[in-house]
Amino acid sequence: MEIKLVIRRTCAIFAVSIILMVLFRTQPREPKAVKTYTISEKEVFGNGLEWEVVQTFLPLLGYMFHEENNNNGYEAVIGTLSPLYRYLIVQEAVVKSDENKKSLALGEDIRKQLLEENAKSNLQTENSIVEEKNIDKTSADEEKTEVPQEEMDVASVFLSESGFEPATEKQTEYVWEDYADPERVRKDFYAIDTTTEISDERINPTVLLEKDLTIEKGNGGPQILIYHTHSQETFADSVPGDENTSIVGAGAYLANLLKEKYGFEVLHHTGEYDVETRDYAYSYSLPNIEALLKEYPSIEVIIDLHRDAVAEGTKLVSEQNGKQAAQVMFFNGMSHTKKQGDIAYLENPYIDDNLAFSFQMQVLCNEYYPGLTRRIYLKGYRYNMHLKPKTLLIELGAQTNTCEEARNTLDIIAHALSMCLTDEET
Repeated sequence: MEIKLVIRRTCAIFAVSIILMVLFRTQPREPKAVKTYTISEKEVFGNGLEWEVVQTFLPLLGYMFHEENNNNGYEAVIGTLSPLYRYLIVQEAVVKSDENKKSLALGEDIRKQLLEENAKSNLQTENSIVEEKNIDKTSADEEKTEVPQEEMDVASVFLSESGFEPATEKQTEYVWEDYADPERVRKDFYAIDTTTEISDERINPTVLLEKDLTIEKGNGGPQILIYHTHSQETFADSVPGDENTSIVGAGAYLANLLKEKYGFEVLHHTGEYDVETRDYAYSYSLPNIEALLKEYPSIEVIIDLHRDAVAEGTKLVSEQNGKQAAQVMFFNGMSHTKKQGDIAYLENPYIDDNLAFSFQMQVLCNEYYPGLTRRIYLKGYRYNMHLKPKTLLIELGAQTNTCEEARNTLDIIAHALSMCLTDEET
């Protein structure tokens, strides 16, 4: 009898304790810092069978879990004791995970769309402002504002010819027998990022120079595509809001040179992919470049034109033909790092072709225009250089160079490209 009495009293105390905890529970003094999710009957379970089971057979659990979602100790205890509710929580987590994945994918698409719309909107606004400045007629009682002559000159740099005359002969010439040692090739031609490595076979000058990079002129459509992953890059004297004085203006100048002076068909793409952030510029530009290649299958050469960033006290200049020219650097993505080895998700079947293109351009520039180039930079990722065998990423000077210095270099780049792509040296 005593044992039964003890059991009855224990059960009664337990039941009363549960009721008191439900009625008078308080917020924990130090709530958990991390809340993995918030349970909501309408959001998660709706009117489904699972929630009907909870409401019908576990009203106390429903009340404790769903009235305030305090994430307190009582929830932890009941969750531990109730297999059914543990199952429901797991199901909710699965649903949430799937929804989050879809939301992230949708959000990324919306983000890209907004970036494009914002970029177009900003460009339209800037163009409107420029047009208003050009056509605005000030009233008699207002002072007329004039654009400084210096600023006007800068604005026209990439819109006018420089009077450049290409070199007619080599200023120096390599003796390739002296480059049998791969270490000398590395030292003289390459700057290799600390995260990256490259095999001796891939930098063999004989192999790189024998690669045929020539193209036929007049193949029925654009042969060369010029675009800018980082379209917002500017120079020391660029005019704010005027893309004609930015890297985009430089691209237009190069496209015109290749077309008018050297007879290539050129498409200059001015899409903006780094307006809000540079972090995803390569990912944002890739679909559009792929679409252009599909639309224009005649394209054989891709040039992604950038300008580098250096310390403000650094000036990358070289005197060429009596003019100051911005030093240039060719860049290769290797899809390979020391840590990861070959990066499977950044596959590039054209690495060796890309390396040959930058090497041949480097050699031509060095022999005809010594001092113009910096060493070819190699880094571990891909940088969208997997789209065509003849893909070239160019760093045209830096933010400390002027537009005129950049233009003087573009004359040389166009000349070197012509020699490389036609195999007809001056």
